[in-house]
Amino acid sequence: MASISKTFLVKWNATTFERCSTKVIGKRRITTFTISDNGKLLGYGASDHSIGICDSQTLKVLLIVPNVHGFPPTTIAFNHDSTLVDFNLF
Repeated sequence: MASISKTFLVKWNATTFERCSTKVIGKRRITTFTISDNGKLLGYGASDHSIGICDSQTLKVLLIVPNVHGFPPTTIAFNHDSTLVDFNLF
């Protein structure tokens, strides 16, 4: 039987190490991940050549940009005021 893979974001309490929430964000594997300096945004690159941005409190996907390149992103970063996101392909 073939299983359908899912990609999850999991939010943990850093004091108690208890899981606070879990959210399915798709079927593609994450290749890179970052947190904005202000802690409000999560950014990721995926194996389907897309990048995504999520709200760190709700884990809601705010934006997905499909097919940013012909190769999966390997690094992703926000600028200091979280107004720009940059990704690289190596």
